[in-house]
Amino acid sequence: PTDLANAVKTAGADVVGMQETDGNGEDVSKEVAKLLGWNHLQQGGRTAVISRFPIVGATPRKWGVFLEIKPETRICVFNCHFAPAPYQPYQL
Repeated sequence: PTDLANAVKTAGADVVGMQETDGNGEDVSKEVAKLLGWNHLQQGGRTAVISRFPIVGATPRKWGVFLEIKPETRICVFNCHFAPAPYQPYQL
């Protein structure tokens, strides 16, 4: 988690969509958000969004996350985890 938090700081990111967040059986995204002092939303299915902006809501299945980037200004960020290769019946 510390290396990931440092990479986010170095990149100057404001929002990060994370996949495969439970690599060692623990939710790495929550720890990275804590180290950065950021907000966190676990989306389920091993994905999460962390953000320096307040998380003010989410779409019904949490695929989209609403962030308040300044007073009265909100954006919606989507994060997903695609399959590593096309497969039946869902080939891309």
